[in-house]
Amino acid sequence: MAELWNNIVNWIKNYFYSLFGLDLLLKAVHDGTPIPAQAWLNLIFSSIATFLSFFAIYQTIYFVIGLFGRARKYKEMPKDKRYALITAGRNEEKVIANFVESCKKQDYPMELIDIFVVAHNCSDKTAELAREAGANVVEYNNPDEARKGYALKYFFEYMKSQGVDIEKEYYAFILFDSDNVLAPDYVSKMNDCLQAENYDAAISYPNVKNMSEHWVAAMCGIHLHEVSVSNGRPRSVFNSSNWGRGCGMAFRSYIFHDGWKWIGLTEDADITMEIGINNQKAGYCEAAEFYDEQPTHFYLYVRQRLRWSKGRLSTFWNYFGRCLKSFFHKPTWSKYDYMVSIFPRGQILFFNSLLFQILSIIFFLISGDHGYNWNNFINFIVMNQLISPYIGSFVFGLIVIVREHKRVHLKWYQSLLYLFLYPISGIVGTYLDFIAIFIPITWKAIPHHVVADAGELQAGEKN
Repeated sequence: MAELWNNIVNWIKNYFYSLFGLDLLLKAVHDGTPIPAQAWLNLIFSSIATFLSFFAIYQTIYFVIGLFGRARKYKEMPKDKRYALITAGRNEEKVIANFVESCKKQDYPMELIDIFVVAHNCSDKTAELAREAGANVVEYNNPDEARKGYALKYFFEYMKSQGVDIEKEYYAFILFDSDNVLAPDYVSKMNDCLQAENYDAAISYPNVKNMSEHWVAAMCGIHLHEVSVSNGRPRSVFNSSNWGRGCGMAFRSYIFHDGWKWIGLTEDADITMEIGINNQKAGYCEAAEFYDEQPTHFYLYVRQRLRWSKGRLSTFWNYFGRCLKSFFHKPTWSKYDYMVSIFPRGQILFFNSLLFQILSIIFFLISGDHGYNWNNFINFIVMNQLISPYIGSFVFGLIVIVREHKRVHLKWYQSLLYLFLYPISGIVGTYLDFIAIFIPITWKAIPHHVVADAGELQAGEKN
């Protein structure tokens, strides 16, 4: 046993010595020879990677807590608050009525729910079908402002122009995408969450209504469940402010006192940072479930991921400095968490590894420095960029599916098959995050077509 322990310790020591170039450095000192350039490269670039990773160690702890912990539950509160359910839809005639019908099936008093559809830049029957289904429709047409953020900005301006005092009229606004459908108890559960803790905002549990339709939809769906495990649930356990997402998020009406201000590619990230900067708090209501439609073509996934990556970079540039300043003025864990979440660590680490390999090869070719091992480059391509991400994503996906099996709408054999394809998201995503730095991205609508009954989907999870 002692020998095994010594072998493990020696392996760890040798690994870190090699990683930071200490083996080359100490050997040169021992031999009285010049320290090879490779030793300095290893030390500098590995130190950078370690430094950046150190600040996000807690996210691994979050994942473990998300696996074994339980989200906060909220006591039942009076159903006496008025809510506005809003979606901004562009050419969503195939699914808009399905969304409105799910809103009308809530077990919350319907006289306290107003359903709004902002039909923006539509060339189909979205507005007409939404009206027929029973929604209040606001139409907006401006091809130069064909994004969700602009549509919501116009909606609040429209409400003001109609003399509506939103802070007096509504307790909270809940935002959705037009392809979403709400579980029948959705509004009731969100009402319990918001009233019980007096949160400024709250996010809910996103599920997928078409997870078995295509391997791309399943891949995105597994990732969605993983986000709930690693982000929503652990923050709920610690009662820390949650990270917003584009749909299924409620905001108290006073947040929009000055209207809607977030018009970037990822308005959910922008408003999340604003909440943190303003010392407000977003709760997490796992009991409130809605169903999303995921893309069924790989090129749509790529387009969506590029937009998210570009939008997050924009959010970083626009909000990181403000959040840091707010943190020094009034430090909170949530502000630190938000800054770490928005920091482009993945892109920097990728560039750090790539630059390390390039400089190592250049120094080797110029000086014949024998400190460089060509196996390092092979490992960088094969292990670091392919095998390790694949194994890591596969294991994470497997753990998530087992943990969330009651909510994952896949047969066991589908889960097994799609698990082998799921790591593609992690491997490709790394490169897409890096590519997004250099190319312009414009918002484009993702087509939706799946009609589903949320009550039936939710009932199936309990069997």
